[in-house]
Amino acid sequence: MRKASSFFASCAFFLLPAWGQISFVWRLPLFFLWNLYAERQPSREQYLTYEIIYPKRRFVNFRHSWNGFQEVMLTEPLQQYLSARANGGKDPWQDYLENYWALKHPGFRSLVHHLYNGPADYAQFPAWFSRYLSSIVGSPLSRIQILAKTLKFEPDGRISAVHADTVLVIP
Repeated sequence: MRKASSFFASCAFFLLPAWGQISFVWRLPLFFLWNLYAERQPSREQYLTYEIIYPKRRFVNFRHSWNGFQEVMLTEPLQQYLSARANGGKDPWQDYLENYWALKHPGFRSLVHHLYNGPADYAQFPAWFSRYLSSIVGSPLSRIQILAKTLKFEPDGRISAVHADTVLVIP
């Protein structure tokens, strides 16, 4: 009986403060917890966006928020690929992982080269992007053009294009 009561007391000692914090947080309006899920986005003069055009001048347009994951799966790898191309085909994370992280964590040094993309990975990107976009659109695509557009908000609230440049064409 003595063991059970000491075990209960030790569990209560660790769990009651946590339960108190949880119950306090549940009472807070979500307004106070907004920083858990987002961070403040500072306003800028110009914004960069990508426009994906496929045959017959049709554009990829995600009209509903429940398609957001598809948008992220298109744009995040695209940004990674384009930044690697601008960096001479080298993954932007490679220097950090090899020259800083691996030195701080020597036990993982042999795994570091698996944590960033290499030339063979980047060579596969256009074919993967075309297959993934085809699965979203629902038909095979013969040509994909990607524009990087710089946009800005006018004083009256309209959006205007400052610059547009073709950054990638996938035949």
